[in-house]
Amino acid sequence: MGGRLFLNLGKVEEIAVVSVNGHVTDTLWAEPYETDITQYVRKGQNSLTVQVTSTWYNRLVYDARQPKEQRKTWVINGPSDKAELCPSGLLGPVRLTERK
Repeated sequence: MGGRLFLNLGKVEEIAVVSVNGHVTDTLWAEPYETDITQYVRKGQNSLTVQVTSTWYNRLVYDARQPKEQRKTWVINGPSDKAELCPSGLLGPVRLTERK
């Protein structure tokens, strides 16, 4: 390995926390969802964790579709039970690249 290693998560909805070998490398909340992981990578096997936090929108849609007594959220002006779900999570493509 002669260059720097960059992890690009592609498309993320909405926030991603990247950890390599137990060390948080970055919190990514806007494009490009990319972070330099060089200092955290070691020779041999490595561990990569990506934790993604999305918005409440899909949960509100789900709850709007439930009978009132089963709902977990209440809002004054939320989405209807006919609303479409939004893409959510780590959508990728995920790429690891080396740059000199």
